[in-house]
Amino acid sequence: MELNLEKIGAYLRVSEITETNNAYLFDVQGPDAKIYFAKVPKNLDASSSAARQFSSVSRHLKKINSEFINKVIDSGDENSAGCYFMILEKIENGKTLEQFVASENTVTPQYLKYILQVWYNCTEALDLAASKNIFHKDIHPKNILISAEKKPIIIDFGISLLEHTISKKPTENEYTTHFAAPEYIKKEESKLQSRTDFYSLSLCMLYSLLGHHLFYEDANNESRLKKVFDLYKPYLSDDGLKKFQEVFRKSFDSDPNKRYFRYTELRDSINSLFEVINHTPDKPFAMHFEAGINSDEFIREISSEGIFIAVNELRHQVHKNVIAKMASTNFYVNHSFFSNRGNCLEIKGIKKIDNLEPNEQKNHSWILVNGYKLTEVNFVAKEPAEAGFQNHYDVFNLLEKLFIDKRDTTRSALQRQPREILQTYKTLLQEEINYLRNDAFKVRYTEFDVNSNNEAAFKITFDEKVSIEKVNNFLKRSQASFRKGTEISLSSSEDDQGAKSKQSVGFSTKFDSRTNKLYVKDFPAAKKEEVAVKGFLIEDTSLLEIQYKRQLNAIKNYENDNITNSQLRKYLFQPENLKQLADDVGELDTEFNVISTEKNGKPVQFQEAQKFAILKSLYRPPITLIQGPPGTGKTTVITELIKQILAKDKQSKILITSQTNLAVDNVLSRMVDVKGVSFIRLGRNIEDAVIDSHSFDKKLNLWARKTKGNCEKNFAAKKRNVVSKEKNLSPFLNLILQEINKKQSWDETKKYLKQVLTGHFAKGFESLVEFIENKQMFEAELSKYIGEEQVFLNKLELLKRKWISILSNVENKDELKSKYISSINIVGATANHIAAGMYKDFKFEFDYVIMDEAAKATPAETLVPINMAHNLILVGDHEQLPPLVTATEAVKKQVEAKLNNEGEMVDFDKIYYDQPSLFQIMYDGSPEEYKEMLDLQFRMPKQIGDIISTLVYHNKLKSNERSGKPHNIKLKATTSMFMCDINKYPDRFHKIDPVSKSSYNPVSAKTIIELLTKIDNIPGIFLETDNDKPYEVGVITGYGKQAEFLSNEVENAYFKNLQLNKNLTIATVDSFQGSEKDIIIYDIVRSAKTKENTGLGFLEMPNRINVALTRVKRLLIVVGDADYILNVNPSFAWITNNPQKPLLLKEFVSQLHKSGLIYNSLNEIFYE
Repeated sequence: MELNLEKIGAYLRVSEITETNNAYLFDVQGPDAKIYFAKVPKNLDASSSAARQFSSVSRHLKKINSEFINKVIDSGDENSAGCYFMILEKIENGKTLEQFVASENTVTPQYLKYILQVWYNCTEALDLAASKNIFHKDIHPKNILISAEKKPIIIDFGISLLEHTISKKPTENEYTTHFAAPEYIKKEESKLQSRTDFYSLSLCMLYSLLGHHLFYEDANNESRLKKVFDLYKPYLSDDGLKKFQEVFRKSFDSDPNKRYFRYTELRDSINSLFEVINHTPDKPFAMHFEAGINSDEFIREISSEGIFIAVNELRHQVHKNVIAKMASTNFYVNHSFFSNRGNCLEIKGIKKIDNLEPNEQKNHSWILVNGYKLTEVNFVAKEPAEAGFQNHYDVFNLLEKLFIDKRDTTRSALQRQPREILQTYKTLLQEEINYLRNDAFKVRYTEFDVNSNNEAAFKITFDEKVSIEKVNNFLKRSQASFRKGTEISLSSSEDDQGAKSKQSVGFSTKFDSRTNKLYVKDFPAAKKEEVAVKGFLIEDTSLLEIQYKRQLNAIKNYENDNITNSQLRKYLFQPENLKQLADDVGELDTEFNVISTEKNGKPVQFQEAQKFAILKSLYRPPITLIQGPPGTGKTTVITELIKQILAKDKQSKILITSQTNLAVDNVLSRMVDVKGVSFIRLGRNIEDAVIDSHSFDKKLNLWARKTKGNCEKNFAAKKRNVVSKEKNLSPFLNLILQEINKKQSWDETKKYLKQVLTGHFAKGFESLVEFIENKQMFEAELSKYIGEEQVFLNKLELLKRKWISILSNVENKDELKSKYISSINIVGATANHIAAGMYKDFKFEFDYVIMDEAAKATPAETLVPINMAHNLILVGDHEQLPPLVTATEAVKKQVEAKLNNEGEMVDFDKIYYDQPSLFQIMYDGSPEEYKEMLDLQFRMPKQIGDIISTLVYHNKLKSNERSGKPHNIKLKATTSMFMCDINKYPDRFHKIDPVSKSSYNPVSAKTIIELLTKIDNIPGIFLETDNDKPYEVGVITGYGKQAEFLSNEVENAYFKNLQLNKNLTIATVDSFQGSEKDIIIYDIVRSAKTKENTGLGFLEMPNRINVALTRVKRLLIVVGDADYILNVNPSFAWITNNPQKPLLLKEFVSQLHKSGLIYNSLNEIFYE
C-alpha cells in the first residue's frame, strides 16, 4: 500500500516531512486544534515483532505522566495511511543536550549541580517507563531535550527500539556507537533492560560535563572520568571525588550485573552527590523584595542566625517553580520562589511574628522545628538582573535539592477539600463495620448434637437481649441471603466476643420453637471436637463488611497516591484545576465517523451534544463528564464511545462499571453482537442469561476447552506429517521414544535405557550409551537416527501434555487467568465487585474507565474503579437519584460523635445527604471543555419532556417529534399525562406501618387496581405488531410498604393480560432509575388532614420526583390527593437549604391543574 501521510487518525499534517533512517517526522494538527509532533516508523510489517513491540510501547507510553518524558498523546495503526503512528506533545524552543552543552557548558559548581539535576530527573522518567516494562535502550545527547525552562525531556521512546528490532546489522549511528552499552551493540536481547539505560545515561552526563571535544578525545570511560575530576576538583572534597567515582563507575560498568540494580538505588546515589559539592557560602545569597518593604532588619537577622526553609510538595501550577515558606526568630515568609529574572529568591508576604494569624503562627513554629536550616551565608537584597550565577549563591539548585528531598520522603498529600470529604466517608464506613459487628446475631447455646447429614442442632437460650422475634428476623435474613446464592455463616465461641475457641460451624435457615433448637447446615463434622460444648453462636459479618472494606481500601490507596494515574488526583474534588488544561486546548475539529448502525444497517444519527460528548472523551484526557438526563441516549453514546476507542486502538482495555448490575448489563448487552470485540462480565448471580454466558468463569472454561481441542488437533496434524516421513523407523527406536515420553524422572528413564541399549536388539545403536547421562545430549544423538523432526515431535508431545494438564485445571491457575483477562478488551463489573479479593493478583489497569450512573455513587464507591483508570469518563445525572447512604440511627449518632470537633454540633444529614455527589462537584465546577450535557430526550412524550425541562433542567433539555411514542389509547382528552385525584375519599390519608415505619395508602392502592383493570382491557396494546412490542406497565411509589401492599392487591386481582413481574412492575423509585415503561403510574401515597399537614417528607427531594416522572414512554398517570399536594407547605429544612426554590412535585401537579388534567373519576378520562 502506498503511504499517505496527509492525515493519520484524526490528525492533519501541517508541515513538511523530515525523513530519518527509521521514521518520518512532521507536525500535525489534532482534533482540538493544537499542534503536535508525529512520528511514523518505516517498514513496519503488521505481522512483525517490531510492529507488535512498537504498538505495545506506544500504548504504555500514553499511560506515563512524567514531565521528563515527551508525552505520547495518541498512537495506532492507520489503515487508510498504511502505517503505524505515534503523536507526541510538541516541545517548543527546546535544545538537544548536545546543543545545550555546546552553548552552556561552564566549569562551575552551579553547572555541575544542574547536570546532576538532569541526571536525577532522567532516572525518575526512566523508572516510570521501566514500571511499564519499557526501556529506552538508545539514550544519547540527541534524544535528551532541554526545554526553555531548562527541564530535561527524554524523547524517541518507541523509535529508538526500531533500530534494534528491524535492522539486522549493528547500527552505524555515531551516537549509538559511542553511548550504547556493550550488550546493546552485541544485540544481547536478554540483557537489554534498565541497566542498559543506566550505562548510556551516565555517559551522557560525562559528555555534558566534558563537552563534545573532550568527550570524543578518548573512548575510554575511565579516562573520561579522570578528565571530569581534573576539571571539577576545586569544587569537590576528597570524599566527594571518591563518591563521584563510585557512582559513575557503577553506572557505566561494562558488566550489566555490576551496575545499579534499581532506579531508586541510582537516584539515592545521585542525590548524595549534591552534598559533596561545595555550596560556596562565601558568595552572597540574593533576595528580591516587593516594593515598599523594608528588608534591612530581616536581612540582618538571617545573616546572623540563619534561616529555616520548608518547600511545598507541589510546584507552581504554571511556572513549575519550587515554592517555599521560611521562618527566622522574628520573621515569617509565607511565599518565596526562584526568580525567573535572575539568580535570586523572590520574597512575598513577609511578616513579623507579632502580626501573624493563628494558622501562620502554627506554620512558623513548625518550620522552626522541621525546616532546613541555612546558616553561615551572607544574605543581600538585590534586583534580579544584578544577581548572576558567577557571583551569587546558587538559589535554584538549593530549592531543587530541597524539593527532591521533600518528595522522596513525603507522600503526595491531598488538598484540604478532598481530604476532608474522604475523612467523613472513612468515618462512616468504619462505623458501619463497627455496627455490623456489634449488632450481629448472638445467642447462647447449652449443648449441640450432629446428625449424619452434617447438620447440627444447637439448643439455644433466650434472655433480655435475645428474643424469639430476633431469632426469626435473623432466619429471614439468612433465608433471603441463601436464595441469592450466599450464606450468612455462624461461628461458635466460648465467649460472646468471639475471642475464645472460635470455630466456623455453618449456616442456619431453620428453628424449632418446641425444642428451642437452631439447626445449622454444613457443620464441619470432622472438627466437632474443636467446637465449644457450650457457648455462643455468633453471626459472621465478614461478607457484609467486604463492601465497606473495599471502599476504605480505595480511599487509602487514593490518599497514598497508589493509583494508576496520579494526574487524576489534581482534578477529582477540585475541578477548578481543569481550567489550566482547558486554557491549553482549542476547539474540537475532527470528522466524526459513526461506527454504530441501526437495525436497517444505516449509521446511527447522533445529535451534536452526543458527538461532542464522544469527541471530548476521546481527545481531552484524562477526565470527561457526561450529564445524561432521562432518555437522552447515554447508553447509545457509551456504546459508540467504546467502539471509537477500540477503532483508535484495538488493544485498549476498558472497564464498564456502575453502582448497579443493571447499568453495567445495559451497556454490555449492546456489545454482544459487535464483531471483533471481546468482553467478560465479573460478578455473581448475573440475571441476564446472555450476559451470564460472558461471565469470567464460563468464558475462561470455554476458552480452555477450545484451546485444548485446537492443541490436540494441531499436534495430531503435526504427528501425521512426521510419521509419514518416518515410516521405516525401527521398533527398537520406537521403544526408546516411548520410554522417553513417560512421566518420570530422567534417572528412572536411564535405568531402562541402560538395559535395552546393552541388549541384543541394540545392535547399530551402541553409540547412544555414551550420552545417556545427559538428557539433552542423548536426544541430540538420538536425532541422528530418527531425524530432528521426530525429536522435536517428541518434545512437543511432552509440552502438549503439560499444557493440556494446565488447561484442565485452569480455575486454579491465577497466572493463566490473569493472562487471559488481559487479552480481553472490555471488562464489566460493579464498582464494588471490581475490587474483590479474587482479583487481587490481576493488578487491573484500564486505559478507560467508563462509569455509568456516576451521580448515584458516593465518593468512596466512585474511587474503587477510578483508582484503576488512566482515563476517566463519568456518566450520570445529578438531577436524578443521589448517592444512597443507608446508615441506621445508631450509626448516625456514632458518626456525629466521631466528627464532633471541639464541641461543635455535627449534623449527619448535612454532611452526607445534603452534600453534592462527586459527579456533581466535578460537573458543576469543570470548564465546558471537559463536560457535556446530552440535551435531546427521546423517551418521554414532548408534553411531559417540556415540563421536566422547565422545572428541572433550566429549559436546556429539548424534545422533538421523535420524543416518546403515541399511547394509542382512546381517552377523552388529548394528552400523554393526567392525574387521578383521590380527594373525594374521606379515608384517603396515608398510614404508617408500625414495624417498617414506611407509609402506605389503601385508597390510592384501590384506585391503582381500578386503573390497571381499565388498562388491562384496552384492546391491542398487549399484542406484538410489526411496528410495536406489547406494552409494559410500571407502578412507581416512593415507599417500600406501599409497593408491598400493591403487589399483594395485584396478586388478589384478576387481569387478562397483565402479569406481575412480567409486563407489570411494581417498585420504589430507587429500583426504577435506568428503566422505562410504556405506561407509568406514579403513586404519591402521602396525604393528611389539613390541620395535620405533615409535608411531603422525602418526596420533597426533586431528584426522586424527577426519576419517577421520567420513566414513561407513552402515558403518565399520577395518583394522589391533588388538594393536599397543591396546598402542602415545605418543611423548615427545605426552606433553609433551598430558599426561593419551589417543590417539584407541587409544581408538576400545579401544571396538571392549570391544564385541566386532574380527574376525580376514571370515567372522566376513560371511555366506557
